[in-house]
Amino acid sequence: MEKKKILVVDDDRMGGIMLQEFLEREGYEAAAVESGELALAEFKKSPCDLALVDLMMPGMNGMELLVELKALKPDLPVIILTAHNEIGSYIKAKELGAFEYVVKPVDFIVLQQMLFSIFASVDTYHEKPPSRYSKDPLVKRA
Repeated sequence: MEKKKILVVDDDRMGGIMLQEFLEREGYEAAAVESGELALAEFKKSPCDLALVDLMMPGMNGMELLVELKALKPDLPVIILTAHNEIGSYIKAKELGAFEYVVKPVDFIVLQQMLFSIFASVDTYHEKPPSRYSKDPLVKRA
């Protein structure tokens, strides 16, 4: 099974590196960049399976990056990370297609469970349903 690739976008270089190292220890392929512009370039070069995006960044902010990533890959799960727990930005992020909205500091155990759940549901969604003519005795015939 191929490793899932996660793109970490955070203008806080150390925060991005910490997330990248955590993800790699968990068995993911991870890349960390420090801006929305660098994230788009990285994504176009090597698309990811999920993006962790800081909300407040200079230049292209997290909301703008969310829109750009969704335009390139509409089914891409994007998790918005923020140190500012504001209901307005939560609502806007969800309206723009954010999969989840996480307040910093990130709880790695919660993130680990969230990623497992996201990838389990995405993989199940993209699996081909069994054929009704399957030879597998456990698959009931229609």
